Amino acid sequence: MTKEAQSDHRRQLPSVSRLLETSAIKSLIESEGRPLILKAIREELSRLRVQLPNGSDSYQISVENIAASVAMNMRNRIDQSIKPVINATGIILHTGLGRAVLPKAAIENAVRIATGHCNLEIMLETGNRGDRQAHLQSLLSELTGAESAAVFNNNAAAVLIVMTALGAGKEVIVSRGELVEIGGSFRLPDLIRTSGATLVEVGTTNRTRLTDYANALNDRTAIILRCHPSNFRMIGFTEEATNTELAEFCRQHGLILVDDLGSGALVDCSNTGLEPAVTVQQSLASGADLVTFSGDKMLGGPQAGIVVGNRPLVSQLISHPLARAMRVDKITLALLETVLQLYLNPERAGSEIPTLWRLGRPLAELKRQAQRLVKLMKNELPDRYRLEIIASQSEVGGGSLPGQTIASVAVAISDDRGKIELLAQKLRTGSPPVVGYIKEDRLWLDMRTVSGDEVTLLAEALRDAGANGEV
Repeated sequence: MTKEAQSDHRRQLPSVSRLLETSAIKSLIESEGRPLILKAIREELSRLRVQLPNGSDSYQISVENIAASVAMNMRNRIDQSIKPVINATGIILHTGLGRAVLPKAAIENAVRIATGHCNLEIMLETGNRGDRQAHLQSLLSELTGAESAAVFNNNAAAVLIVMTALGAGKEVIVSRGELVEIGGSFRLPDLIRTSGATLVEVGTTNRTRLTDYANALNDRTAIILRCHPSNFRMIGFTEEATNTELAEFCRQHGLILVDDLGSGALVDCSNTGLEPAVTVQQSLASGADLVTFSGDKMLGGPQAGIVVGNRPLVSQLISHPLARAMRVDKITLALLETVLQLYLNPERAGSEIPTLWRLGRPLAELKRQAQRLVKLMKNELPDRYRLEIIASQSEVGGGSLPGQTIASVAVAISDDRGKIELLAQKLRTGSPPVVGYIKEDRLWLDMRTVSGDEVTLLAEALRDAGANGEV
């Protein structure tokens, strides 16, 4: 294309004022304000001046097309990056999808606290400065039997502050079979070294006896840390000292026993088909001085790291300078308080805490939900897609109860063209996004993590993705 032709195209570009008169731009100005839209228009015109086509002289510039392009770019710019997703993976605590779904009562309480002032750090009785940690201490003590409690911003933070406040400059003994690495390349040995404590490894990967701990003792030993595997299982030729044995050993030698449960269930979920797991209450009853666990795993609350146990030790954590850097805000406290209050009534907890509710959903209910989805999709997808109701296995996820599954029901979708990945991608990028998983050349949509209210939305998303599934 000649310079003259390019110049002709540039002269065809509309003025800013002309674009401001279009209905699409006027609508954007009403919702987003004039300054932001003016900037978007100028950016689009500058882009066109640089990227005018090198094709034929028949190229035509449309005012409406430019306005539509500005509108689309604005929608992409203001669209929320974090958005609601339908979780059809069957993984109840899916880390990539935000882990625990919060109870409605907790959300309502958080909104109430967020939209006004609250007594976060003031004692209403006296008017004096208070401590935000006090809001949950009595609740956690009542539920777990602990003397005291503290809440930090996640469980890694809880473990770090325990190691720093109680173990810095001293030695911390950990079994080699418990030196875990979890998501994001987070390694327990690195955390202990960061705290200023010295890590002492004992035993072997699969067998650690009480004598191994005894042989590692010296005058610098301060803590025995027990870390429950959060994302793997060890089976076969294994042996480990029990919490009760370690607690007695620590009492005899003046050591602190810290039990990092990671997931930290408050109730026994074995009635769902899962194997019995150590609860927070059981860990404390067996003699642990401190127990750390997550708020957004089996507890079913917001992201938080909770420490319960011996009152003088918890006080040291709260008074440590690192506690301010790891403290939680009023929203987390409000959410967590409501979740913990639900646990005071086990029946209410089972029905209103989504994590527990999803774990306990009966197969008959899941099958009915799958049948409803298939019925809604009748004649809504091209003939190349086939839907089948099939038995599946759900997981707890989030590093909780690794290797254990729960019987579930899924709708499996196949594509005669062999392009099921394309349908999965269209679902992920649709509105609302839907995330399932591909297995055996089929897209599986597991009903355990899809609520009844989401079935219609899932059907609409599936219909749209199928209709737009051409390459």
